[in-house]
Amino acid sequence: MRTSHSTLGVTPIDEAAVAAFPVNLTPVLILAERGPEAELLVRLLDSHSAVCARSEEPLSSARTGHELRSAMATFAIGASQDASMSLRRGAASPLRVVGSLFDPAGSASLDAVVGSLPEARVICLLRDGRDVVVNARLEALRAGCFTGLSPAAKAIAAVTAEDLFGRGGAPARLFCAESLRLHTMRWIASLRGVFRSLELLPDRTRVLRYEDLLLETIRSHAAMCRWLGVAGDAAHVHSGVEACRGAIAASPRPGAWRQRMSEGDRTGFKRMAGELLIELGYEKDTRW
Repeated sequence: MRTSHSTLGVTPIDEAAVAAFPVNLTPVLILAERGPEAELLVRLLDSHSAVCARSEEPLSSARTGHELRSAMATFAIGASQDASMSLRRGAASPLRVVGSLFDPAGSASLDAVVGSLPEARVICLLRDGRDVVVNARLEALRAGCFTGLSPAAKAIAAVTAEDLFGRGGAPARLFCAESLRLHTMRWIASLRGVFRSLELLPDRTRVLRYEDLLLETIRSHAAMCRWLGVAGDAAHVHSGVEACRGAIAASPRPGAWRQRMSEGDRTGFKRMAGELLIELGYEKDTRW
């Protein structure tokens, strides 16, 4: 993946530099949780010679609109310089798009950054909430991190973790009612930025499901390039996908929830987020 000479950290930048955001570049905010799913999307985007995308140091929702614009401008200027060097080495296309990860739960700061970067586009990467909560629970159990749980729920988590990673068995149920609610509510909260982006920028927001990106990579990548205005020929798209074959193979497979969620877990999830799954297109009804 290409890297620029600058970072997205808080870097002092004057008003002139901010005002000098390269007019020939389109800034893109990638709303996605950090992880292999977001990394796959970023790598695919970055494989295009006219796009520079990065997942390191994602834009934080804690920053002000000015700080977010400053960080994005610094990145864009550095990326443009790197792109110019690449162009002198014979790259086929000039840089046209720069993109960085943005906290998907940061709906309030999304208003600020969109106000500061009115030309921005937004890519929202979704994943089936059932897989999200299962993965979050497994990671918490593996790390022994039970923040947000009551003492009773922590005790249940400790036993479940021992069953999974100590004795190597399968617990009767991965979640207790409290942990299921905790992880489900966190997933729901992570979608705030997605819905806010659709409200603020309905014509400049692209919603992409991770499952489609993984299982129909060529089609999804080609559609994304067209939407960004950097569409190339079929060979160009295929070469980008081939360059990311390792990341595709290493990405988590969809549907892990089918083996990990008990009937009780499914019922609880339906009660809290079943309608949301339907709204996002993951189910037609609650009969799953």
